[in-house]
Amino acid sequence: MLQELMERYLNDLKIRGLNENSLEICRRSLYSLHDSLPEDRILTKKNLLSWKMNLFPSDDSWEIMNAEITAVNGFLAYIGQTDLFLAPFMHPQTGKCRELTREEYLRLLHTARMYVNKRLYLIIKVLCCTAVTAQELHGLTIELLQGRSSRQPEEHPLQDNPQDNPSDSNPAEQYCFYIPDILREELLRYASEKGIVSGSLFVTGNGAPLDVSNIRKSLKTICPDADAMSFT
Repeated sequence: MLQELMERYLNDLKIRGLNENSLEICRRSLYSLHDSLPEDRILTKKNLLSWKMNLFPSDDSWEIMNAEITAVNGFLAYIGQTDLFLAPFMHPQTGKCRELTREEYLRLLHTARMYVNKRLYLIIKVLCCTAVTAQELHGLTIELLQGRSSRQPEEHPLQDNPQDNPSDSNPAEQYCFYIPDILREELLRYASEKGIVSGSLFVTGNGAPLDVSNIRKSLKTICPDADAMSFT
């Protein structure tokens, strides 16, 4: 049953336009998890953490392993088990990673509403309800949300350098995530309201994709009022 769900998810990613190289990363990550599970193949937090710890983090490979965790989180979002999301490994140069509690998440959403900041409200939803990270938000495009993204690797919207050959790029930059349909519809309504018809969904007033520093700055602005620690 689990293997069938994984194949269904991988097929869905292929239909949505994920290139073959990124798809192979996702497949390898999911089957690595599948093979690590007990005979009953039941997903539990304990089993997922055991798989994660067996990835053996090191200074040289933390980005690759975090890409594998992102792939697994994408599958968990697809089957509606976001409560089992895994936090990424802590990079020795960037400090501690932490997970947001449900209470903090709800307070952040409420505070963003009070600020009348729909963009930030949706960014918080995406960061907390999917496997997408702040570094990957620029890759959340209208084409991807509408299922129109190209299957050609050189045109794939989730690559930082579209002209690069995907086989030569960093595996951590070939994002693999799933947006639940309800959230997808909400994001597309926002795009329609703002007149955004192509490219990145979250953009500045000049139409440029929001960079990580802008996202973090916005989140840090409301974190004190929401009584929540910064989580990006």
